[in-house]
Amino acid sequence: SGTTGHATLELNKEDGENRRFILIEQLDTHLEVIKERIKKVMELNAKEKNFNNFNKNEFFTYCELLKYNENAIDKIIFAYLEIKKLFEETTEDNRWKTTINLGKINGGNSPNRVPDYAELTLDIRYEESINVDELIKNIKNIGDIEVEILERAPMLLNKDYEMIDKLKKLTEEVTDHECKLLDGHGASDMRFASEKGMPSVTFGPWGENYHGDGEFIYIKSLELFYKVMNKFIETFIN
Repeated sequence: SGTTGHATLELNKEDGENRRFILIEQLDTHLEVIKERIKKVMELNAKEKNFNNFNKNEFFTYCELLKYNENAIDKIIFAYLEIKKLFEETTEDNRWKTTINLGKINGGNSPNRVPDYAELTLDIRYEESINVDELIKNIKNIGDIEVEILERAPMLLNKDYEMIDKLKKLTEEVTDHECKLLDGHGASDMRFASEKGMPSVTFGPWGENYHGDGEFIYIKSLELFYKVMNKFIETFIN
């Protein structure tokens, strides 16, 4: 708890000596308490001696011993690089593939402490033909990591659905342009419908800078979207 260091500082204050010491602690829960205790004693002693320009950071150094390759962030980044090898790269000709994105990583709480815990959040977007259980099993077999599934729903590619066909025809009627159903890399909130086995499409007004600064939509496309959806809803009323 820092008692030895505290006593050494008090002894220095009494006889004017300049003894130095090294404190060793193996319990993380005590580290912050010890650091603050020693710094506070040093500040009080300096104040009593009228050391106006005293800077505790010049007289106090804290460090941790690092075991080779025991940094939790290093370990989880290594695991992520291995996980990436399970996924094929998309191409211009074929973007409808299962993909992975590292969206968030957390670990450590101080620059001078070796992190003993780290976690990352992956966004894996998979099409309906993939064996998800096998993919999860392969991920869990990589390194000393724990895996938690936050959401699970495939990207569906089936275009042969009555409501989707109706929406397509109404869009062509309102816009006087051919409406093409496309498949592409990515996903959206329709994954929640996919989870229930409900065919869905990404459909809405056109804009720019999606999910970024200055995101906007074109008013004309918003008007067309309103007209299409109005007619679509009317088909159920009538």
